[in-house]
Amino acid sequence: MAHIRQQLRDKIKPMLETATGRPVFLSRVKTISPDELPCMIVTTNNEASEPLTVGKSRTRIIELAIHVYERAFDDVDDIIDSLCVQIENAILNDTTISSKNIDLDEVSIEISNEGDQPIAVATMLYAAKFVGVRDPEQLI
Repeated sequence: MAHIRQQLRDKIKPMLETATGRPVFLSRVKTISPDELPCMIVTTNNEASEPLTVGKSRTRIIELAIHVYERAFDDVDDIIDSLCVQIENAILNDTTISSKNIDLDEVSIEISNEGDQPIAVATMLYAAKFVGVRDPEQLI
């Protein structure tokens, strides 16, 4: 069985690929080459755990980061905003993840001018809340 964080990443990947038609990678050390653009990287950066008042159950809040990579042409803001809408709607309408809620906390957009082509990166940070967790490998 896999840790809850890995299960979350594994469930988010096909959801985002279907919603956006873009490839999704699950590696925080992935170096994106120009040939792989546009694409996304999904990571789970942080996790907080809180005890519940009854029993040994805990509430786990996992920070889910979705990094959206796009070539930075004149219309990049519109493209990024459109992708963010697709991602938000896919997560809002999902019924496969047994999270109490997955809430969008923050979106930041940066432009990197390194290399031959500027690249825009939108980072969407979500908080995925799982209540009543007794085992770190509990199915979600």
